[in-house]
Amino acid sequence: MTEKMGICEGTNEINKGTDNKYQKEEIQIENNGVVQGKDKINKENPNEKNENKNIEKENKIDIEKKEEGKADQKSEKKEEKQEIKEKDNNETNEKEKNEINKKDNDIKKQAEPNEKELKNKKGENKLENEQKKDVEKDMSKENKENKKENKTEKKNKDEKESKQKIKMENIITKDIIPHGLNNIGSTCYMNSVIQCLYHIFDLSNELLLLYKSKILNQSLLKKLPMTYAFLDVIYDLSFDKKSSISPYNFKKIIGNNKSFRNFEANDSKNLTLYILDMLNRELNENKIISENELYINKIRNYKEEDAKSMVNYFNENQNSLIGDLFNGLKSTNYICLKCKNYIKNYQIFNIVSCNIEKTFMNKYNKSGKRKIEFKVDVLECFKTEEEPNLFNGDNQLFCEKCNKLEDGESCNKICISPKILILFLDRGINNRFNCDVDFPEILDINNFLEVKDKKYELIGVIEHLGQSGESGHFIANCKHFDGNWYIFSDSSIFCTKNKYIKYGLPYLVFYRMQD
Repeated sequence: MTEKMGICEGTNEINKGTDNKYQKEEIQIENNGVVQGKDKINKENPNEKNENKNIEKENKIDIEKKEEGKADQKSEKKEEKQEIKEKDNNETNEKEKNEINKKDNDIKKQAEPNEKELKNKKGENKLENEQKKDVEKDMSKENKENKKENKTEKKNKDEKESKQKIKMENIITKDIIPHGLNNIGSTCYMNSVIQCLYHIFDLSNELLLLYKSKILNQSLLKKLPMTYAFLDVIYDLSFDKKSSISPYNFKKIIGNNKSFRNFEANDSKNLTLYILDMLNRELNENKIISENELYINKIRNYKEEDAKSMVNYFNENQNSLIGDLFNGLKSTNYICLKCKNYIKNYQIFNIVSCNIEKTFMNKYNKSGKRKIEFKVDVLECFKTEEEPNLFNGDNQLFCEKCNKLEDGESCNKICISPKILILFLDRGINNRFNCDVDFPEILDINNFLEVKDKKYELIGVIEHLGQSGESGHFIANCKHFDGNWYIFSDSSIFCTKNKYIKYGLPYLVFYRMQD
């Protein structure tokens, strides 16, 4: 019984030890005696051993259950804590959400009255953007135009620079030998015009410079038929080794005009006007223009109203080398004799017509002397041109102010004199007034100009040999680049040294303005 009591006490102590957390080793140390008792009992009673084993198992199971219960309690406590935290977090999140919603609502309330302003601003921004786009488009167009202008300015500058470089060396010099022109079938009128135009240094040298600087190139050959035909003749007259040249190509080009198509005698004045007109048109259309500084400076001397109309007229009619050299400007003034209404018209001219018949008859009627004793001076012809012309009877003028036909008069005045002055000595039909006409080597026409200008120097004369204008022979009497005068009768050349000697009847007279 004592042994059993010992066992029971040992078991009770073991059961008590289970109350302590995970302290199995302490229980075994405290119950060393019990364990020893167990061993004795096991030796003595095998049945008791089995019972003890079962009890130990049960005790172990109870311990494990208790441990599991404690673990469950811990997990439950953790879960409770987590739930509490989650609740707290949810509450804080709800509070934050509410605060955020309040702020959003406040912002919306503040934004609501500004929405209209924003819409208006958007509309204004759209308009501003559209205006900016329009401005940008305009700017882009202006930039493109400016780029084009800059390119053209650069080209013009390059052309001017190239011209200036070339002009340092004049192509036409004193060393050039005079050449004749072969008559290829009643072409004396053409040959005389070519010689006089060629001996205008400003024209021939400038065209050769344009060719040398490649402004006149092969790409423009078809567009400038007259220019290139004349340029070929100038080149041959300057550098060909032959003593005379046959201008077949030039005759072919002027043959495009019906008046000069056949190989028949013709008028040198009409051909001169045709050549100058064609050269001016071709150079203008292909924008081979001149700056017209000479004319602009002269126009500045006029009143504002007159100057503006004159500038516009010049810009429309003259922008080429030909216009710069040969174009002058004259005015025709019409006056109503009743109301004194005044009208002024402008007109470009290349040739000044000197009415020999009218000048001669005025001079004869005043003096009463015989016609044979008279000579006519060129300056007297300028006076007759300024005399007023009466319009009366069946030839009245229409007055805009009176709004009906009234007696009137007109008078002509040279406003701007050209650099190359060509005088046509008009002797009437068939040159019936074949009296002598004096024209000086130095001509001063300032008394007949609205604005004073420089004097002129004689450089060439086309003369006619024969009794009538329909027949006979034209020759050119020109001052060559070496300073000597030469008579060109087609292919024949005669030198008269440093003086002009009249050989035939003067028909066209060429003057150049002094430098």
